[in-house]
Amino acid sequence: MKPTSRITTAATLLLVILTITFGCKSSNSDPGPTTLTSLQGSWKITGLTVDPAFVYMGASFTNIRAGLQLLGETCLNDAVITFNTNGTVTNNIATQATCTNATFTKQIVGAFFGQTTTYTESGNQVTLTSNAQTVSGTRVFTTTTATLTAKLATDPIGNPVPTTYVVELTKQ
Repeated sequence: MKPTSRITTAATLLLVILTITFGCKSSNSDPGPTTLTSLQGSWKITGLTVDPAFVYMGASFTNIRAGLQLLGETCLNDAVITFNTNGTVTNNIATQATCTNATFTKQIVGAFFGQTTTYTESGNQVTLTSNAQTVSGTRVFTTTTATLTAKLATDPIGNPVPTTYVVELTKQ
């Protein structure tokens, strides 16, 4: 076999291998993750911020989750919020040991996701209604999270300060 024949044969073989390796797509390809479209199901509160900052004992907090942890309240680490198919909202705070003395966490979670809360969803809007108030805001979904943004006339402990709340939830 001549050297040019070997080079041609090798080049042809390499071209066939490359074509098979990179040219063929599997018909079973994964379409990728799907963005969530509803709050239905169970969620952990993985972020909680306010604007303007909440001031407590001379300290200023916009990241309420971190502020609660500085105060020794780790309840949010164990709290699960569930948006039920019948439009009700439940949480497991009453059954979590870390929530026993978590006064501020109970107030904040109760304001949005208390045991008497119901919810409705429409487009990018969500409305949470409890005995005390109705909170309407926007919701934005990813493949594993929901971000709820709402304005209330009060700060985290009920002072009359107009406050924007951003609650980040992670699907369980």
